[in-house]
Amino acid sequence: MKNNIQTEIDAAFLYKKLAEKEEDQAVAEIFFQMHEIEHSHAAAFAQKQNLSLDRLTPSWRAKS
Repeated sequence: MKNNIQTEIDAAFLYKKLAEKEEDQAVAEIFFQMHEIEHSHAAAFAQKQNLSLDRLTPSWRAKS
């Protein structure tokens, strides 16, 4: 289950980065919506595992 949380955190991180860099505002908004969806998935997985989402960070792979 922890692997699922990491996948969602990484996806949320990457979608947010794409939204921040996208010049087309309509596309940026879609990326930001995807970020919010993936973040909510991570929050749901974390809650089921009694983990604090605030303490979970994107992996080195997502950051590179």
